[in-house]
Amino acid sequence: MTMLTSTTSIADTFTQLLIGEIPFRFTAYDGSSAGPEDAAYGLHLKTERGLSYLLSAPGDLGLSRAYVSGDLDVVGAHPGDPYDALMAIKGGAAGLKFRIPSPVEALGLVRSVGLANLKPPLFVHVLSGQATLLHADDEPLTPELATVLYHEVIVTGEKTAAPPVESRNDPVAQPDTWIVRGRVTDKAGKGLNKLIVSVYDKDLLFDDKLGQTETDSNGDYTLTYHTEDYRDIIERKPDIYVKVLDQKGNTLYSSKKKIKFNVGRVEIVNVVIG
Repeated sequence: MTMLTSTTSIADTFTQLLIGEIPFRFTAYDGSSAGPEDAAYGLHLKTERGLSYLLSAPGDLGLSRAYVSGDLDVVGAHPGDPYDALMAIKGGAAGLKFRIPSPVEALGLVRSVGLANLKPPLFVHVLSGQATLLHADDEPLTPELATVLYHEVIVTGEKTAAPPVESRNDPVAQPDTWIVRGRVTDKAGKGLNKLIVSVYDKDLLFDDKLGQTETDSNGDYTLTYHTEDYRDIIERKPDIYVKVLDQKGNTLYSSKKKIKFNVGRVEIVNVVIG
């Protein structure tokens, strides 16, 4: 078995941590490649952010995060129907499996790809005491080891996702439960009632529907789901998005392109319609 060193390429790192033979072509932004050149399908890693997803959560979870964020391309598949390609890349239902590097290999990995790429991206969200989203980072933070990162946030009110809620009893997640809550409003800040809010866990192949609920007369909603609704062998925390539909089933809003990764036990998702 080849050891990871300070000169190991991204493709070498990927294949050396993979258990078994690589069944597809893998290329990366550093120009490195691995796997059979005549493979029907392949993966192309486009960015350092995608590398961070792959290395901080090896397996289906990291691949899913990089893919839905646009940092990983599936080669040889139609963008609208990537199922066959993804199944071939995964190697079937068992999925891709990665081994844990030894301490010596871990040191070589840090020297090779950089410590920053072994940490999941960090984003800052600023909320008011009434659960109003005041600011959300568009780009991840990249703090260096043993340094203090100064991050200034100026709240102007323009990015407020929903007006303040007059009163709210914050739900508390019980053991083995997770909560998504928020408010759905129009652009004028009026709460919209009787809208259907569905919450999904984003996976590489098939997304899990965690549940759905309706907004109340103030536009507020709360949905509770359980660990068994999303967890697989690899995934320990869900990556969620929401859809808002009217009573006829028409989609009014979807955050599928803005996945909230590795969410907490109580997550706030406010939505503005219109």
